[in-house]
Amino acid sequence: MSQSTVTGEHADILEMLAEQREMFLITVRGIDDEQARTRSTASELTLGGLVKHVANTERSWIETIREMDENAEVTDMDAQMEQYFMRDDESLADLLENYRAIADATEEYVVTLDLNRQVPLPIAPWTPTREWMSARKI
Repeated sequence: MSQSTVTGEHADILEMLAEQREMFLITVRGIDDEQARTRSTASELTLGGLVKHVANTERSWIETIREMDENAEVTDMDAQMEQYFMRDDESLADLLENYRAIADATEEYVVTLDLNRQVPLPIAPWTPTREWMSARKI
């Protein structure tokens, strides 16, 4: 859906998301798979791992809003950690394609989203009690 057909607060949110994605993706412009897997700081994170993580996080938040699961818990910490690493069988091009697909799905969903909807957040080690947040804030 074209952002030009969306108005008001929904358009503002979509524009903000697009700007944030564009700024983030500057970090991987012109690099190859080997560079995307290379640690560039003392952290274990790599640029490819960050692309994978940001895409998975965006998808996860939309799923959280859509599912409204009051019993959701993060229990598979290995799966949580795996999203931070670009595997040898993954290419940066594939990770970027996945990220674009997730961004497109997010934009389609946000257009009709009730921004005041109160969403139960999953319980996780970093949020051990159930919290609720507006779709707008998410």
